[in-house]
Amino acid sequence: MRSRIFALLFIIVFLSSLVNLQIVLAQASNTSSAPDTLWRQNYGEDYSALWDMQSLTNLIETRMVDLPFRL
Repeated sequence: MRSRIFALLFIIVFLSSLVNLQIVLAQASNTSSAPDTLWRQNYGEDYSALWDMQSLTNLIETRMVDLPFRL
């Protein structure tokens, strides 16, 4: 009886993780067409702002927050 319950729980967790993986992959394929899309949205083609430490810090923080969704 216990083995059936554990097997059922394992199947439920496994299927839900597959659904989550598909959602994450769909989001990643929509947003990762250009690696610098975020930079272009914020700064356009002006790369001189890259040397501004606050801009660089913001970019790194944004990438760190965005990272788990791209795995």
